[in-house]
Amino acid sequence: MRRFCERADALYEFVATAAPDEEQSRDLNLLLAIGQLFALVVHGQLVLEQTALTGADEDVIDELFAVLVRDFSAHAVELHGKDSATAQQQDWALASIRRPVVDAARGSGSGSRRCPARTRWPRSHTPHATGGRAARSGPRSLPIPHVRRSLSTRSISSVDPGSR
Repeated sequence: MRRFCERADALYEFVATAAPDEEQSRDLNLLLAIGQLFALVVHGQLVLEQTALTGADEDVIDELFAVLVRDFSAHAVELHGKDSATAQQQDWALASIRRPVVDAARGSGSGSRRCPARTRWPRSHTPHATGGRAARSGPRSLPIPHVRRSLSTRSISSVDPGSR
C-alpha cells in the first residue's frame, strides 16, 4: 500500500510540474492516459475506505494494491509513449514506473500466491468454467462474502471522514 501512496504523491507532483498545456488538453488520447492514472488513485482510496468498513484480510488488500501499482506503471508507460507528451512528462512517466513490494511469505507472481479460500472466485465465475466468459445470471455478485455482505448493508458515504 505504501508503494501505491508514493505513486499518488508522484501524480500530485506531475500536476504541479508537468500538467498538460492548452494544446495538449485537446488531445483526448493523452488526457485518457492521464485520466487512467487519476482513476487508479480514486480506486485506491475506495479500497482503503471499504477496508475500514469490512476489516478485509491483509493479504487481499496487499494484492489489490499490488495490482494498482502494476496498473499505474502500465498507464505511465502508455503516457510516455504518447506523441504529444512533452519531454518533462515523458521523464516523469518513466520515473513513475515501479514494481509492487511482494511479501515473501505470500509468494510472488501468479500461481504461487497463497490466497485464502474465501477470496477465490466461485467456479461459475472463472473463465475456464464458462468457455472464456464469466457466467452471470442477474446482477454481478462479489466473490468475497464479507465484502458482499457489508456492501449490501452499508455505503461508503457512511465512513466517518474524521476516522482516517
